[in-house]
Amino acid sequence: MSACSPLPAGPDVVDPAPDTFVLPFNRLRPGFDPEQLPRFRDLAWRLALISLKESNRSLVIDWSRCPAGLRPGLMRAAFAELNIPTPAVLLQQRAARSTSQPGTLRHNFQIWIRFASWLDGRGIAELSQVTTGDLEAYAEHLRPLGRRWRTDAKALWVISRLWAYAPYLPESDRLVMPPWEDPAAVMSDFLGTNDDTPNGENSVAIVHPAVMAPLLVWALRTVLDLSPDILAAAREHRRLLAAIPDRAPLGGTETTVTYLRGLLATGEKLPASGAPGATAVRARFGGALPPMANTFLAAILGVTTSQVARARGILSDELTPTDFGPAPLLDVPLTARIGAARWREQIGFDDVDVLVLHLSTAALICCAYLSGMRPEEVLALRRGCCTRVEREDGTVRFEVRGRHFKGVLDEDGNAIGEGEERADPWIVLEPVARAIAVVEDLEVGEQLFTRTLYRYAKGTCMPRTGLSSDTAVERIRAFTAWANQLATAHDRPHELIPSDPDGAVTLRRFRRTIAWFIYRQPGGRIALAVQYGHAATAMSESYAHPRELHQTGEKSQVASSWGRLHGLRGYYELAS
Repeated sequence: MSACSPLPAGPDVVDPAPDTFVLPFNRLRPGFDPEQLPRFRDLAWRLALISLKESNRSLVIDWSRCPAGLRPGLMRAAFAELNIPTPAVLLQQRAARSTSQPGTLRHNFQIWIRFASWLDGRGIAELSQVTTGDLEAYAEHLRPLGRRWRTDAKALWVISRLWAYAPYLPESDRLVMPPWEDPAAVMSDFLGTNDDTPNGENSVAIVHPAVMAPLLVWALRTVLDLSPDILAAAREHRRLLAAIPDRAPLGGTETTVTYLRGLLATGEKLPASGAPGATAVRARFGGALPPMANTFLAAILGVTTSQVARARGILSDELTPTDFGPAPLLDVPLTARIGAARWREQIGFDDVDVLVLHLSTAALICCAYLSGMRPEEVLALRRGCCTRVEREDGTVRFEVRGRHFKGVLDEDGNAIGEGEERADPWIVLEPVARAIAVVEDLEVGEQLFTRTLYRYAKGTCMPRTGLSSDTAVERIRAFTAWANQLATAHDRPHELIPSDPDGAVTLRRFRRTIAWFIYRQPGGRIALAVQYGHAATAMSESYAHPRELHQTGEKSQVASSWGRLHGLRGYYELAS
């Protein structure tokens, strides 16, 4: 253990006081709230406060799930992991190096908690009581759980981190050297033969062609055809919201009462609210009267929503359900069509938030799928990232520049959370450039894909706006349901998006899927190596290796699906 990195200035042994801040100050994200900083005594540590990646969630580690006897020791080890440079013994193993990112730290601490629960079941109350035999038994405990061999191997390497930090911990917290760390040992001695990824095949399931084809069709249609109507509605929506004053004007409530009584006197209906939130509140709490379009009325009258609500309260005894009409519509002409028919007749004021969200999701699908970017790369794209390049031969191509994160390490071998600028741009099709331009029109900040785009989701618990991969999954699910509603309404059963047999459609599956498609085209192997930036085509082959499809007729399905991708065969030609 003499090879470990030297201790930082301070005591020789990690034993924080209860009120000690656990997160290193030099890694805190700008604009953090000091009240949110966890102290050692807290059972919930919010790790995302040390991340510069805007797509991270709160990433809380819950120490209450750890057995009480082993909890103080693991918390001290976690404090050491957060505040002491990675021990050199770990830097010698690439698989155990990049752990400074909060998502990885949370994952590792959760593995420690599961390990502690197993130890607690054996009557072990301190890490120093663990023997080599106990560690061998834990490896045997993992084998029958049915997980991938690589997953179990990583779990054991994470346990090794407890041993690596042992010199910095009190004697009661010092774990014996795991037997798999013996130089003469190999992991298969403890977990059996690694047979879960034969021939180096990538294990991420592709999105089934019968799902990917109509999903991409609807994403492209939304970006290329429907976006002008949605963007026009969004601009009108923003104009109306901007008219709502920050402070209540004098006489605003009386003005609203007069206006509402004037509508009723002329036989007009009061505008009801069709917003999902207002509808959900009424469904939960009941009420004789429909919810009123408070925000819309505030915008057109120049008053606050509170004044509209008070005006409704003044009139409540005079109103009946028949006094309310439909939700207000925006004065925006629609021109887009699906087939021969207009895609919809009008857009309501309360429809805009959801339509904007679907448009952003469609752009995300186009960008993630047609570029081959990793999830964290596409979610980190910024305004101005796409450039149109006219080449000397008269051809045009589109370059996207951004950050990448995989394998980006500092001199100590720790992952750099904010990544670094990718040396080479991604070469993309024009639909990707169009998708980026659409999102730049939707968003007001530098980040292209945010969680705060939706008007009712702007109250976030942390000063960040980045979209997470988990939230992206939910948005793709909602977009799929919306696209299927349009397919049904326009009698296009061939464009219905079925459920994927491998589960939720995630961003990481897009990269695998486009590789699977491209690999099967002439020149596809070279195209993958160029577009994905791999030094060897062997890596591309692992991404594109076919997995058995869940339905029969694989060749005809693939050919049909590829033919339906709006003529995007040129993608792999452009990449090569």
